Amino acid sequence: MKVIIRQFGEAAYRFKKAGGDGVEIQAAHAHGLLGGFLTPLYNKRTDEYGGDINGRLKLTLEVIDEVRKMCGSDFIIDVRISGDEYSDGGLTLNEMIYVSKQLEKHGVDFIHVSEGNTIKRGSSMPAPGTSPAPHMHASEEIKKYVHIPVATVARINEPWIAEELIENGKCDICMIGRPNLCDKDFANKARMGQVEDIRPCIGCGRCLTGIMFGKPIACTVNPSVQSDEIEKAKIKKKVLVIGGGSVGCETVDYLAPLINDMFPNNRDVTIIEQTPGLMNGEGGAAKSQLTLRLMRKGVKIETNSQITSVDENTITYVKKGQEYIIDDADTLVFACGYDSVKMNNDRIHYIGDSDKVGNLKDAISSAYAYAIEL
Repeated sequence: MKVIIRQFGEAAYRFKKAGGDGVEIQAAHAHGLLGGFLTPLYNKRTDEYGGDINGRLKLTLEVIDEVRKMCGSDFIIDVRISGDEYSDGGLTLNEMIYVSKQLEKHGVDFIHVSEGNTIKRGSSMPAPGTSPAPHMHASEEIKKYVHIPVATVARINEPWIAEELIENGKCDICMIGRPNLCDKDFANKARMGQVEDIRPCIGCGRCLTGIMFGKPIACTVNPSVQSDEIEKAKIKKKVLVIGGGSVGCETVDYLAPLINDMFPNNRDVTIIEQTPGLMNGEGGAAKSQLTLRLMRKGVKIETNSQITSVDENTITYVKKGQEYIIDDADTLVFACGYDSVKMNNDRIHYIGDSDKVGNLKDAISSAYAYAIEL
């Protein structure tokens, strides 16, 4: 254990020698070594590094002390924690207030308050549709009990949100990750009042899910995220773009009742999908949260089902070899895409689903690839 603690300090010192001003020590989300030691969900040790909150926190405090010893008093150290893990048997806000006090005693310069863990999908990295700054209640509460700055994070994708959080005492600092990947000049544009020019982060999580599978970093909205350079076309042309699209699950989410309270006027919504699951090709928190939202709203989900016929009064589909007929539907939303009829013309380029079935990121990336050549 002493070797690992020293290695944390050495890593921070290497960063200082390279010109870094400080490091963030990750102890959030039941993730990594320190996060795993801190949470009772994973730490089942019976030695001095396990047991109660003090034992589980011991490794993190010793890492902080080692980094401070090797890097000096002028080196910034912040620690990222989960203010609440949202999981039965996990860390609670009351425990994390206590943890925050101990971090302050050990000389941490500020505390970065996230929430959730990697076990409960969408809790640590909120999905699209999540309210702005969903972790602010934890940062606001922890802020009452320490005398160092406290940061919040997640879905702070517009400058006014950050300004309101700080002005209203929810936090002292806003940590902004994904929006800065989407637009590297997010902060500069906000400072100069060029808010309308900020490329909007939609919170899809594509930047993280690709890396998790060993792929280069990618962004649905910013196809040039790796280089952030857009070359001007050698020959400027007039371009006609034909095509739009909609997503079946998002449509269902919009049509379904906000609350599944069996109210007589609520829409009764069914989604029929021919593959084994919804949103094939997607992953991460966005897919998980949208699926859970549909289930909470009482949407009937029929997978492994294939539509065989539709007429004025009935919709017929087959599932596991058995035929089913729906004869009381008022509206049919057709969201399964089309096979495009392509014309043989080198001046026409097909992108998105008109070329092959894909997702939003695929469509934007293919459009970008063609655009830099036109």
